[in-house]
Amino acid sequence: MKSPAKRPQKKKAAALDKQPASGRITVKVQPGASSDRLAGKTADGWKLAVTAPPVEGRANRACTEVLARRLGVPPSSVIIVRGTSSRQKLIEVRGLSRSEIENRLQQALTRQDKP
Repeated sequence: MKSPAKRPQKKKAAALDKQPASGRITVKVQPGASSDRLAGKTADGWKLAVTAPPVEGRANRACTEVLARRLGVPPSSVIIVRGTSSRQKLIEVRGLSRSEIENRLQQALTRQDKP
């Protein structure tokens, strides 16, 4: 019996190197707030206030849009990984490392607090 021909293995490592970095953060969302804003930093993540109500995914969309604006990335780069039906969400941002996300949010919070 002939042994099956070996297929050349694809170079997965090279493909992984070409993908942009991504980082994840925890966000607690307050829907129905008076304004869309970054509300602060907590011990385990960030607080975000959005005016949209928690109906039909509107607060989730507002959450990704507000974060995208604050981070300077397209809204399609901000993905809710876990917590679509909860206030506590795990957010992934494609194209930014976790440390870059933290730095940009801290800068946005500082700019937002200035009169």
